[in-house]
Amino acid sequence: MRSFFSGICVVAAAMLFSLSGCGDQPEKKFADATSGDHHDHASVGPHKGLLVELGNGEYHAEVCHDDATKKVTVYILDSKATNPVPIAEKEVKINLVMDGKPAQFVLPAMPFEGEMDGKSSRFELLDASLVEAHDAEGANARLKLDIAGTPYEGKIEPHDHGHDH
Repeated sequence: MRSFFSGICVVAAAMLFSLSGCGDQPEKKFADATSGDHHDHASVGPHKGLLVELGNGEYHAEVCHDDATKKVTVYILDSKATNPVPIAEKEVKINLVMDGKPAQFVLPAMPFEGEMDGKSSRFELLDASLVEAHDAEGANARLKLDIAGTPYEGKIEPHDHGHDH
């Protein structure tokens, strides 16, 4: 009976863990954004999304997708990919080439409560085709944005290490 109860607890914990990811909690500071994989850099951000390096590591973007809601969210983060960085842009863009066909997706700013002066560290778009292409084999996606007048571009690498975002 004890092992049955333990098994139920493990399954329940696994289900709760699988439901977490890409939450709306920019105020949290995360000491370590590494994924536990054997990379020479962190690949998973504080919202459990894919990290994209911008510039020479001056900034990072975290790309999250939600299969259930068909929402893609981009968070702008600092050089350590731990803290949000609100920027004065109304949108960021994802340029995608899939099966030789280019497409551009514009993600409007969705400021968190407390982000002021027309700045936002979060950008979101509801688009099923972008969600489906997020980790599709053969997809070539690039994030484009400006931060303080400087253009940045980063490759969004398809990411599949046996876990979801």
